[in-house]
Amino acid sequence: MAVDIREFVCPQSTLGSDVDQIIEGLLTQVTAMAAWFLIIDFPDKAERKRFLTHEQATFILKRIEDDRGDSIPDSLTWRKFFHHLSDLKLWALYVFIHRP
Repeated sequence: MAVDIREFVCPQSTLGSDVDQIIEGLLTQVTAMAAWFLIIDFPDKAERKRFLTHEQATFILKRIEDDRGDSIPDSLTWRKFFHHLSDLKLWALYVFIHRP
């Protein structure tokens, strides 16, 4: 895809992958900014933004509560933060992804 973008934008360019990285980075940023405004976070917020009716939001929240038991958000505390930070699976995944 990067080569196709480079050929479309500047067909005679000899800049190499610099142009590819700039264009793909800009596309990623534009997509992320659009998603920030378009994707609705949770059913209770979707109801406030009139994306769902009250009945639909209640139905979805009940299903989430039955399935996961966390439809009502709880506050983040330092204890919870360090509990999740001490999870070895998290660090193993980090090492696996960021190894040289």
